[in-house]
Amino acid sequence: MGAVLYDSLPGKLQVEAVNDASDRWSREIDLPTGSKEVKVPENHAQYSFKVAKWNVIAERTLTRQQLQPGMSVHLEATRQPKKLHEERVFTETVGGLVSDSRTEYRYNVQGKLEEVRFFQKKLQVEGLHLTFVHKFNYTAGELESIERFGSDNVKNGSTVFEYNTGRIANIQNTSFDRQTFSAFEYSQEGKFKVIQGDYLLPNGHSFVYTLKFLNGNKVSDFAQTSTGGNESGTYEYDSYINPKHQLGWHDLYFSNASMNNLEKEQKNYGGAYPSVVPYRFEFVYDADGYPREVYISYRGYTSQQYLYRIKKEFIYQ
Repeated sequence: MGAVLYDSLPGKLQVEAVNDASDRWSREIDLPTGSKEVKVPENHAQYSFKVAKWNVIAERTLTRQQLQPGMSVHLEATRQPKKLHEERVFTETVGGLVSDSRTEYRYNVQGKLEEVRFFQKKLQVEGLHLTFVHKFNYTAGELESIERFGSDNVKNGSTVFEYNTGRIANIQNTSFDRQTFSAFEYSQEGKFKVIQGDYLLPNGHSFVYTLKFLNGNKVSDFAQTSTGGNESGTYEYDSYINPKHQLGWHDLYFSNASMNNLEKEQKNYGGAYPSVVPYRFEFVYDADGYPREVYISYRGYTSQQYLYRIKKEFIYQ
């Protein structure tokens, strides 16, 4: 769990200019995402800028000599990240919410993700039962592998990572006796950071998967298979903290790579397509900027008709 920078956040900026106790000027200004031009009076001795957000305060004070016309003022604050402890999933029915699954997150003494335990429903058996366990292994602080076990503690798969200059270069994923190999290249296209992955599947087929990132979020992707199928998507995000991003949990498709929470997606398919797709994400956040719960609505891909909604609850340490 390394440092994550959340930049250019919307909020309220408090500006104050003073000469003495009797000569004071102040304003509260709405900050949009990005930069904001702020005008202050010229004839004061000291200027203070303060933003309170997510239970931290970022502030800076400048003298008249330090504050020059047209200069950019940057406000910064740091805090320890919250650790995701548990994720609960419920299906919404006419009778209320029905528990569907639960995921538990455990950490080692260095604060890194050590184990993820998955609990799910079983047919004709009440309650949620342990189904899978993922164990995380590190070398020199980098995630080396994830080993997967069934409820009987028998290993049934693994994901192994190789790095080049601190970035994932290759992933080998094994599920029972089936293996998927992938290799990645990184580039810059204008304002977008691009990751291109080449995948070799267990059946001998292959596909190329291209992801584009902007401001720390995956904003589009495109996959083209060797058999002619394809899939593409565009994505929009909120400005709050994605707890999955802070886990350091890598996978074949960079599923946890976005810094913020997904609010909207638009998917297109060539060839096979899913019967059900999500189309609405409704988040409730805590005072620290983390999601406390989210409602996700699903509809039929071809019919575009609403089908059901689930609720996820996030519990932190």
